[in-house]
Amino acid sequence: MSRKRTKQYLTLLMVIGLVSIAAGGSGTFASFNAEVTNSGNYFATGSLFLHDTVGNSANTCTSESASTNLNDGTNGDTCDTIFSIAPTDSDAHYAELTLANAGSINASAIQFKLKAACQNARYYESNTTLNGALSVAGGAITSFPIHAATKAVQSGDTIQVDDGGSHVQLFTLTQPLNVGDTTAHFSSVTPNFDYADSSAVSSAANFGASALCDDLQFNITETDSSFTTTAQNNTGTTGALGCAYGTATGLTDGCLFDSSPGDTLGDLPTTLTPLSLSTSSVGNTNDELDAGQARYFLIGIKPDTTATTNAEQDSKATFDVVWHIDQT
Repeated sequence: MSRKRTKQYLTLLMVIGLVSIAAGGSGTFASFNAEVTNSGNYFATGSLFLHDTVGNSANTCTSESASTNLNDGTNGDTCDTIFSIAPTDSDAHYAELTLANAGSINASAIQFKLKAACQNARYYESNTTLNGALSVAGGAITSFPIHAATKAVQSGDTIQVDDGGSHVQLFTLTQPLNVGDTTAHFSSVTPNFDYADSSAVSSAANFGASALCDDLQFNITETDSSFTTTAQNNTGTTGALGCAYGTATGLTDGCLFDSSPGDTLGDLPTTLTPLSLSTSSVGNTNDELDAGQARYFLIGIKPDTTATTNAEQDSKATFDVVWHIDQT
């Protein structure tokens, strides 16, 4: 190839290369970029913690002691019993209750219910103690020795032996038990546990089917932190804010004891029911239970003397109360 032809060929190759570069085909130039980042974004929820204190007890049970925040006494810590009384009169009995929202968000209301319907049962009163041990190994027995009976019990009524723990057994008498008697007679029974000498023996008269739950009037008055109403303290002073559950009598007395439907233990709801909360409770918005705030209640129970009969003697009404809040 002549020198002139070679020069023309090289010039052509250079032109082709330049055109290729202009078209971006060679990739010898870096691409352009820009970028920003919004860091630390999150979404978090607040908390609702319900705290329950009975009277001036040092014990406060908490919803958050349960892994589900739903404390039923077996899933969580144990709340104090509100009532544990054996009344010998027809007077009203009261218990003080504080419910506090220890969480970080407001609750729209306070609801309550019975865990299960009020249960009627016999109430066994202390009578005497065993005068010797009862053993399962001894087989069936028709009597056992006791220290002198302190109360009479009719034939057909029942006596109860209690080891002071979780073992309790009932025996139906086949002979009357009189004051001072030292032997209890009953149909053939095998002890269900080895009861020790001096185990408690109690008795209950059986006058027929009891309906004590229906003969105990119940209400809940909301108060300030003084827990006072004129009906409760007879001093003319009151901290009542209103009737939270029951029949209202006006601000000064809170609730009226009434045997009307809905106002006895036997009528209490087993589904969550809102309390009628005051809009005057210090620290709370309207009828809410705000975060970090508390509301105070005076819970009353009174026997309905117009309805009770002999069937209610040695009777017991048992019930568990559940308190519940939801966020606003």
